[in-house]
Amino acid sequence: RHAWLAIAVICSAVHIANRSGSIILPLDQYFRCAMAFSFGGCFYLYRESIPWTKRLAWLAFFVFGILLFFKPLAESALGICFGDAIIYYANHGKKLLRFNRLPDISYGIYLYAWPINKMLYWHFPGMSFYAAMAAVFILSVFAGILSWYLVEKQGMRMKAIFRKKLLQPST
Repeated sequence: RHAWLAIAVICSAVHIANRSGSIILPLDQYFRCAMAFSFGGCFYLYRESIPWTKRLAWLAFFVFGILLFFKPLAESALGICFGDAIIYYANHGKKLLRFNRLPDISYGIYLYAWPINKMLYWHFPGMSFYAAMAAVFILSVFAGILSWYLVEKQGMRMKAIFRKKLLQPST
């Protein structure tokens, strides 16, 4: 199990050094893949040793959000910090099931994510992929909420009104 941890640390260090420009390796994608795979292996092998607490999951998610803005660290943060938060909530997040009671903003997210992504990269071309992903997600959810309440919900209300009028027998 210590070999997995060593592989994760080495691959992560090489990947961070390569992304920061300290070293240039043409095979970075292999280190990146091995890094991600070994993070998952470490989560499994050390599952009994990792303190799976809500506080640690939120801390990991917070640190992940900060490290997204540092391009060399973003992918390692994705594997370690976001991985920890996802595994915690996958095992303990029963309250997340309440999410289905919220308005259906999925179409608005789908509709607005691409233009928001393009505008972000247009105005901030140096933004890291993961920071852009987080920003696009947040802005798309907001746009989806606005779309639900201002457009979709009103359209569904009008559809119901027109359906009633069409189905009423004429006298």
